[in-house]
Amino acid sequence: MLFRGLKVESMIQYPTRNRLYIGHLGVKPELRGQEIGRALIQQMCEMAKEKNIQYLSLDVATKNSMAQTLYEELGFVVKALRPFKYQQPSKQPVSDHHYMEYLIK
Repeated sequence: MLFRGLKVESMIQYPTRNRLYIGHLGVKPELRGQEIGRALIQQMCEMAKEKNIQYLSLDVATKNSMAQTLYEELGFVVKALRPFKYQQPSKQPVSDHHYMEYLIK
């Protein structure tokens, strides 16, 4: 699992200045549906405002429609599709990702 995580990490192109990149955000399955993810993103938005950061950005697996829906509800917009380039036929496939951004107002 760690090796697979490092491969996924290698495809992420971290944004440059004026962006706060959110990486590896997750909520335990038994705690989902309690607005925890929403609260975490909103807290990060407040932190970014205090530091005069203009954007929040993240990558979300294309197969993770629940997370993408949450991010879209919060105002994130898909900016790019990032295909996973390192698939191996004998291994479990890794999902492509959407790169998303949110303009802090």
